[in-house]
This record gives sequence, structure tokens and C-alpha cells, in this order.
Amino acid sequence: MSTIENDSAVWDADAPHAARELSPCRQNMINGPADIKAKDVMLGVLQQREAKYRQIFSHMAVGALHFDAAGVVTDCNDSLLLHLSLRREQVLGLSLLSVNDRKMLSAVQAVLAGQRSVYQGDYESTLNHRVFALRVELIPVIVTGQVCGGIALVENLSGQRQTEHELRASRQRQHLLREQTALAMIEWDAHFCVRDWNPAAQKIFGHSREQALGRHAHFILPEPARQMLSEGVLEALLKQHGGSHSQNANLTRDGRIIECEWFNTTLVDESGCTLGVISLAQDVTEREQTGRQLRYLARHDSLTGLINRASLAEQFTSAIAARIPSLALVFIDLDGFKHINDTLGHTVGDALLCLQAQRLSAQVRHSDSVARLGGDEFILLLPDSDAEDAVALIQRLSEQLALPCAVEGHDISVTSSIGIALYPQDGSDFDTLLRCADMAMYHAKRDGRNTWRCFQPDLLARSARHLQLESALRHAQERGELSLHYQPQYDIASRQLIGLEALLRWQHPGLGWVSPLEFIPVAEESGMIIALGDWVLHQALSQLCDWQQAGYLPVRVAVNLSAAQFQQANLPQQIASLLETYHLPARLLELELTESVAMRRPQEAVAILGALEAMGIKVSIDDFGTGYSSLSYLKRLSLETLKIDRSFVTDMADDADDRAIVQAIISLARTLGLKTLAEGVETAEQLQWLQQYGCDRVQGYYFSRPLPAGDVLALLTRLDPPDESLLAGRLRHV
Repeated sequence: MSTIENDSAVWDADAPHAARELSPCRQNMINGPADIKAKDVMLGVLQQREAKYRQIFSHMAVGALHFDAAGVVTDCNDSLLLHLSLRREQVLGLSLLSVNDRKMLSAVQAVLAGQRSVYQGDYESTLNHRVFALRVELIPVIVTGQVCGGIALVENLSGQRQTEHELRASRQRQHLLREQTALAMIEWDAHFCVRDWNPAAQKIFGHSREQALGRHAHFILPEPARQMLSEGVLEALLKQHGGSHSQNANLTRDGRIIECEWFNTTLVDESGCTLGVISLAQDVTEREQTGRQLRYLARHDSLTGLINRASLAEQFTSAIAARIPSLALVFIDLDGFKHINDTLGHTVGDALLCLQAQRLSAQVRHSDSVARLGGDEFILLLPDSDAEDAVALIQRLSEQLALPCAVEGHDISVTSSIGIALYPQDGSDFDTLLRCADMAMYHAKRDGRNTWRCFQPDLLARSARHLQLESALRHAQERGELSLHYQPQYDIASRQLIGLEALLRWQHPGLGWVSPLEFIPVAEESGMIIALGDWVLHQALSQLCDWQQAGYLPVRVAVNLSAAQFQQANLPQQIASLLETYHLPARLLELELTESVAMRRPQEAVAILGALEAMGIKVSIDDFGTGYSSLSYLKRLSLETLKIDRSFVTDMADDADDRAIVQAIISLARTLGLKTLAEGVETAEQLQWLQQYGCDRVQGYYFSRPLPAGDVLALLTRLDPPDESLLAGRLRHV
């Protein structure tokens, strides 16, 4: 029952029980029949109100509870239990005057004093120890001017507060995203005019928000794209559901064309009507340029701009698929390019490669392809070409490649070694054909360079032999397969032993004796030559030390130096360290190098040989006459001997030209103050001619084959038996 008292709405929370709980004063008022009838009417009214009250109280969405004048809860509805996660037995009988929350206690006390109050705050329930964000409206129940209790209408605002919090956070995130993202965020209306434009859009396209608002999408499109972006396309974009992705050219405010990636989402209302489109865009111009560059580099050589191996292989496959009858693959290697890089620097070397690449491209047909394999190696793919066609082209190319190149103030000339392989006879796939052309090129190099060779089937066997030797040679030293033999050298006039040349020998358990002419080039190409050379030096000096300690008269040992050894900057220091290790004087060591090695870097050779001479080490030029020497440098080299190559000695008895060459070498040496030593002397007639021309020294089978160390010891014993009494003194003077 509701009444108005003190301008406040009050509730009779005990209305269901009013008939039984009327105050005594009101009960005394009911005396006569008329009063009984009135009482019955009143009870009927009250029962109707009770039913109405019960319906409202039980089914209202707001949590509600009734408490009496002592603040004890007497009733509650289901909504209250649901909102606060409580059971009815926990609530009924609860004293609101014993709550720990001061604000709630004050609100209850105010109601019991007849005042309407409101509580709002975070309330911690002592029943389930949970915190709720509550709004409680407390209304006093007043009957005949007396406060009989109160009604509390309870709203749990926790969910609403969380929703509001999430909404605020969402708005903040949206604001931050809009303002701070690197993506342009553009909202278009249903006519594709700008409705919103964030700072990133301004940064990408150059238009401020004020300049962009209301403008049609055409203003950020270049003219060709405007024509392509018809109204029909825009209409389709508006009608689509979900999102779309595209990438296209865009126009900036300053007129630049940029590449942008777009993500578009249609905006619709609850009824499905299109409101517009929101777009995210990013400038991918740099990414696309990088991608194009990477795709280019994946197929091209970065230095010369020629296609690379992978791209050439694709072209080969395409040519074969087109059923061409023949094809030539040409492998080109520039001779001596490494020397140019080492002496003039990589900048000059790179410029030279670019010039040679241009020359190659200028000489081939439009249907031909030129690729750079790497380093100084180029490959030509010649469709519809046989051996004759390929050779004709190669002859022109060789002439062009050999022409001087003006690079960084240098005039550089390089020759080329070229290999040719033909499809289908030499191989049916690219890798096989390339391997065949490579083998043919190496064959050209071994035949003196500056030439070309076609692939021959026997090259496969040679290549297999080369790989077999390389693999076996890597383990030859550790397996004890290497040894030194020593060939005696004699004074031609006195026939006295004057020295020994240390020669490397290799006996493989499966391959037998392998010729130095075969395994030395393998060692040079595979990079093992320095290790082998160091081993020879150690072994030769160790053996010489043993002979000296055994009491034999000192005999000089000559050791060959490879080009790789001679080019080591600290060669003199290495030699000095070895001599000190084996306690040998420098005069007992002679070093031999070919004239091509000495002339490769003549100025450096002058310095190195000068340092060796200062140490007391003698140096000879081996195989003199077979290479190229500059006489102006030759006279500056610190040498003792020129060794005449066996190729001139072998036929000198029957060949006047060879005799003339030998005589000229001896005369040159004498003029320069050098000794001469002839190699490969095998007959008395050869010895007679050499003696007649004034040669100083000889070695060869006529006197002795190369001997193992044990046989040399026997030779030394015959020539000069060791004197034990002089051993100590000799060692002191060594």
C-alpha cells in the first residue's frame, strides 16, 4: 500500500499481513455490523493489493528486499539473489545495521529515521566476499506515521561499469589507432566522398583533413586510374559484404605517383543499409621497388647486369621445349684476371668485367644469351648453333676480348680460355652441358690458355682422374705416401758433385707412382701447393741436417718454389726460421723458381730475391727459355744460375735451332754474370755440345736418376767417406 507522508512515497511492506497485524487502535474501531462489513471489504482490498504487490515484488528486474524497523531483512526477490549471487537463506534474517560499509549503514539508518536515501559505491558482501558496484535506493515504509521498516531497490552496476570501462577503452584505442597508426584511415560516404581523414592519410597523400573532407576519391588517383575507377566499380565496392583488398597507383598532393595497398570494409547499419566504406591504406612504393630489385637480382648479375646461371638455365629449358634441333653452350674464362685484381685492385677488376660483358653482348645475336656465372666466368647460350657456328663466333669474341681496355688510367689486355659443349650430343640437360663446357674450358687452359676447345668424351675420364687425384692427394702426406728423391748436379768441367735437386714423389697404394707432371697441377688448382711446398722444404732441410750430422761434407740442396709460395710476403722470414730450426747455413740451400713466377710481379720479385741473397741463399731460374722474361728485370734479380729447360737439351744434337737457343742462353747468362745448368742430359753427345758452348753445370739420366735418400747416402759415402774424427769440427763450421 502506498501513501504520501511528509512528501515522500512510502510502502507498506507488510500489506500481505495487514489484516492480521492491524494496530490495536484500528481493531477497536471495528465494533458494529457495518464495521464488520467494512472490515470484509478492507480485507478483500488488501488481498488484491497483496497479490499485486507480490507480482511486482517477485518479478521486477531490479533486486528488492524488505527490512523491518530493526533493520532485519524479512523478504527479498529472485532478482536480488541473481544480481548478488546469493541464496535466499543467506539474505533473510540479515541485519542491515550490522554491515561494515559505513555509507550503507548511514543509508539504512536514514531510512529507519523516515528519510529516503540512496547508496552508490563498491560494496563488499560479507556473505560471499565479493565486491559489487551497487546503486541502492532505500525507501522508508511508514504506517500511521510510524516507520515500520523499509524497501531497498538494488541495482548491480558492475556489468554496466565494465561495459562503460570497455567502451571508454575502446574509444581511446580507436582514437589512438586513428591518430598514431602509420596506416591511412579514410572513411567514405555512400557517394565515395571523404567523411574522415586521419593524420597518416595526410602524411601519405599530402592533403590535410580540412583539404580532404568532402572530396571524391578521384582526387588521390592519377588520370589513368580515374578512368579505370568507374562509378560501377565504386558501386560494387559499396555493395560488397565483408572486406576487399587491392593495390594500385595513387596520386599525392605534390604530384608524385605512389603505390598503395588498400583494405576496404563496407559500413552498414542494423537494417543492412550501406553507410559508406572505411579504408586502410599504406604506401608500399619502397617495398615494391625493393621487391622488383630483389626479383631482378634473383635473375641477373648485380655487377654487369647480365642474366645469371638460374635465368640462363630457364632459357635453356625454354629453348629445348621449343624443340630446337641444336644448341651450343660456351664457357668463357678470362686468363690472368686474378692477377689483375691482386695488383690493380677490385675496382679496376670490376670495371674490366663490365667492359668485357658489354663486348660479349655486342657480338652475339638477338636470340643468344650472355650470362655471368661469377668471378671472371661467362656463359653463352647459342640456340640453333652447331660447332661450326659456335667456333666462328668464338673467334670473333676472342679477338674482341683481347683488345686493350682503358680502365682507371690503365691499359689492360686479357685473353680468354673458352670451352664449347653441344646439345644434344654432349648433354641433354643444362647442368650436364655446363659441366662439359667447363671441362672443355679447363682443357683450353691446360693447353696454354688464349684458345678454345670443344668438349670431347675423354675429358670425362680426365675430369674423373683429376677428382680422384685431388681427393687422394689431400691425405697423401698423413698416410706417408710422399717422399723426396734427389737428382745429383755436377760441374761439367770437373765432373764433381756440386749439389742435389729435391724432387717430390708420390706413391699411392692403389694408383702406384703418380707423375709430378700430373699431381703438381692438381695441387696448384686445389690450393694444396703451399702445404706440399712447406712439407718439401722441411723434409729437404731435415735430410740435409741428418747428412751433416753423419759427418759428410756439406752438399747444397735445391728446392723448387711454387708461385703461391713465392708470393707469400714473409717468405724470407719463413726460410730463415727453417734454417735456424735445422741449424744449417744458408749457403747449403738453393731455391728454384720458374721465370714466369719471377716475372709475374717483377718489382716484388726483386725485393724478395734481394732479401734471400742477403741471407746467403742462392736462387736459380728453372726451365729458362720456356716463359717470358723482361731482360730489364732479369738483370736486376739476385740470381746465381739459369737452368736450361730439357726441351731444348733433348734434341740439340739433331736440331740446330735448339742448339742456337742453348748457345744464346749460355751467352746471355755469361753476360749477366750468371751460371748455367742444363737439365735432362741423357747422352754423351748432348754433354759434348753443352761443354763446347761453355755450360757450367749439368744434371740428367746420363749421370744419375733421381735417388731416394738412402741411395744418396751411398753416393756420398763413395765420394767422401765420413771421418768420425772430423765430425765435431765439421758440425761447428756448418
